[in-house]
Amino acid sequence: MNKLITISVSLMLLMLSVNLCFASTLSASKEFQILSVNGKKIEKPFFSTAKAVDLKQGIQKVSIVYNTLVRNDEGSELAKVSSQTFLVTLKVKKNKKYRLLANIDIDSLNTARKFARHPDIKVETSNGKPADFSVTLSKYKDYGFLGNIFKKDKALRISTPSPQATAKPTKSQDKK
Repeated sequence: MNKLITISVSLMLLMLSVNLCFASTLSASKEFQILSVNGKKIEKPFFSTAKAVDLKQGIQKVSIVYNTLVRNDEGSELAKVSSQTFLVTLKVKKNKKYRLLANIDIDSLNTARKFARHPDIKVETSNGKPADFSVTLSKYKDYGFLGNIFKKDKALRISTPSPQATAKPTKSQDKK
């Protein structure tokens, strides 16, 4: 009887310690690449991209890029479509699993290009409920190799926080 109690208590403590070891995770659908969490670059094997990361409880900042191959309108060739890096600020709860997804169906090259310019994403928990997050888009002007060397402002980065959970541009951003 004493052995049974000892084994039961040991198993309960083991289950408790295993439960405490599990961190929250963020996984991204195949067209997204997770680059860093809170400024720390994600280590990944050669020729692979990070699709999931462990996150600590609290506010986490995850930099992400949209990167995919899409058939052109004739369907004969593949075109690579990429976005600038964008920052997802996520309020992480303990032991939750989060998924980052496109908020729209990307079914054509034109749609993919529009999405890359203005990513409209959603982050949800594993049970489909929306997560508490915001998106900051990076605007990057590339002057080319020589232009970046000789230009005074070099490649200027401007970040604009989105007031909603999507990264849709304001009217002033469309005019630039």
